[in-house]
Amino acid sequence: MKPPSKGFFYNRSWNQWVGCRRIAPGCEHCYAVGNPAVKRSFRQIDGNSSYRVRVSTQRDDLLAGWNREAKRQNKTVTIYNSYSDVFDPEVPTDYFMALLGNIETTPYLTWLLGTKWIHKANERLTLATDHGSRFAARWLSGEPPENVWVGTSCSTQIEVDRYLHVLRGFPAFNKYIELMPLLEQIDLDLFFLASPWCRSANNKTVVGGVNWVVLGGESGLPHYRVRPCSLDWVLKIRNACKAAMVPLFINNLGGSVIWPGGIKRKPLCPGGRDLDEFPSFARTRELPSFVYPRDPSLRNPTDKRWVSVKHDGGRLIEVLRKTK
Repeated sequence: MKPPSKGFFYNRSWNQWVGCRRIAPGCEHCYAVGNPAVKRSFRQIDGNSSYRVRVSTQRDDLLAGWNREAKRQNKTVTIYNSYSDVFDPEVPTDYFMALLGNIETTPYLTWLLGTKWIHKANERLTLATDHGSRFAARWLSGEPPENVWVGTSCSTQIEVDRYLHVLRGFPAFNKYIELMPLLEQIDLDLFFLASPWCRSANNKTVVGGVNWVVLGGESGLPHYRVRPCSLDWVLKIRNACKAAMVPLFINNLGGSVIWPGGIKRKPLCPGGRDLDEFPSFARTRELPSFVYPRDPSLRNPTDKRWVSVKHDGGRLIEVLRKTK
């Protein structure tokens, strides 16, 4: 698998629609609001948030091309909704149905569905089922799409305590958590170490712990307005992931970083994306194995980049180590 471009945990940004409601502390300084092309689609936390912009259907052709490329070259292309929320309950049903249709018709793409509305995910899929989506019906019946990773975005301990157990119970092969922007110290040990990995009768993983953690600081604003990210918080999360054998990808450390000893500094690289200026524990960029669909005939047995690590519960994960 070719790693994502430097500073990003995904390969391609793609949105079925643009816009969402800012509902959490991490949304206060959302990077998307700083983009003039999409700013009008984002409303204040307490404002009217019903406005969404449907992306031109001509862009759906891009997905078909990426899907053919991924199949032909046997490479992974990860798709991430950077300017929308897939389970936003205020999105028109036909927009959501169109997204499910695109996921179903691109089995060689790996979809990273990030959301702050994980507690509404079942409700949205049920609504799609009521509107005739067999894809959503199969998903809810315990046959989630193999090329989809579902993740919840959290910035505080309260959000982790509230939403991570919902994510664990959601039907998905793979689950991840985005700690972006990281605004305070977060304790993840209990959730990882006490997460059994359960399989259904047909050997399809439905309920289990988190497969991946993505971490990042706040950026996109002048450094004097950015809420800082502490390296002590990063170290605690790194240690929790290491103990639970869960891959960790540090996307960036934000525009303001608190070093050990309480010293606050502005990173040399905008947004703190160049991790080389930070301690070794803060330079962790591990990727899980995005291997669906698993076609044995297309695997390269000589590729030594992948390292299989056995989880204490019997689960196997594969981590892509940085190679020259």
